[in-house]
Amino acid sequence: MRLIQAKARCVEGVHDSGWFVPGGETTVIYDPEGKSISPLFSALQALNPPYDIREKKPFLSHPKVWQQGSYGRKVIPEKKTAVMMVYSAVPDLVRELAELDESLFETDRIEVGRRLDYSRWITFVEISASGRWSDVKEGFQQLRTLVKSREDQERCSFMDDLQGTDRLKGDLADNCRNWLNWLNNTISDLSDEESSVYENCLQRVNLAGRFDRARQHVEKWLPPTLAIGCNHFEGKSWSLQSEEQIGAAACLLKRANIDLLQGGAGLLFEARESLAGTTALLESEEQFRELTEKPQLVLGRDRFEVYWGESDSTLRSLQKYLYISCLLSLVTHGRKPLLLLDLTKWRGERNETGNLTKWIQALGKSCQVIVGTDSEAIAKENGWQAVLRVGAGGLGKGMLLKD
Repeated sequence: MRLIQAKARCVEGVHDSGWFVPGGETTVIYDPEGKSISPLFSALQALNPPYDIREKKPFLSHPKVWQQGSYGRKVIPEKKTAVMMVYSAVPDLVRELAELDESLFETDRIEVGRRLDYSRWITFVEISASGRWSDVKEGFQQLRTLVKSREDQERCSFMDDLQGTDRLKGDLADNCRNWLNWLNNTISDLSDEESSVYENCLQRVNLAGRFDRARQHVEKWLPPTLAIGCNHFEGKSWSLQSEEQIGAAACLLKRANIDLLQGGAGLLFEARESLAGTTALLESEEQFRELTEKPQLVLGRDRFEVYWGESDSTLRSLQKYLYISCLLSLVTHGRKPLLLLDLTKWRGERNETGNLTKWIQALGKSCQVIVGTDSEAIAKENGWQAVLRVGAGGLGKGMLLKD
């Protein structure tokens, strides 16, 4: 899945970024003041983070009033979406979704949002996820004529007060489904026409349930969103014991070991079988092929451990950190992450800037990257597919601008 649009709002440090369109591979966001990248990336990461979102609670300090011009409105966390992303689904996912409901073959655009109460929603762009009573009213009325006894007619009374706009989901979908099942079990000699009406009604009533299963399927395909700052990889050697210090990589390692613990012997055997192949595949990619002394992800008796080695430059530290983050993402999620790389505190050598941007752009061919920087030199390097800018006053007041 590729990110094609994103937006963050109503979180600490970001009033409303506005919808922005990233490049298919690489994007750079230039913030001269360097203050808006961290809160923006923190919000975006919360869409599908490497940590337990209800444990970390990244929106805890959200504004209590949503200000629009001179008007203010109380923020209700369960109703206010803080971060939204629109993805382009890969063909394999579209085919799998179409097996759940053929209408899903008509779109490859999937929108995902995270509310301030940490609940997440998923919609399929331009496709309704549930039918309305008006879609099945005529069919139900036709089938209702088959019910003769007064006692059985009472089973139909739930239809009497329904409005055409009522959605076929939740309790209403359950009531309709139960009635159709009762009818099918009670009247065994439906004509061909009546059977066709019955099947059509059941198909529409079950639409919301099929879309719920489709949403659950999409969740398995979502790339983890990893916000990575310079403080996560500074220094020549690291320990993954501190999530606060090491960030995304430590969170992924923790998740990998929790999965092993919960999966038992079967998952442990599967992990041993697949780790070597996953590692070899990642090492063969252009951006990691020449990386010497790569960090090692080792599966011990019952847990993963990481051995970092040392680095001789800040650039090499960054490369090694992103390598292990991609490898852990493949292990935990089965896919590469969406990388949110905060370089506002980049302290690499001046002559590393060109090599840095070229390497990140090579990485973007296999792993979508959004870079945030306060360096005009990095922002002006050739090769970025999209360049955005934070205006004066930062995202606490304004929106992202296309440069």
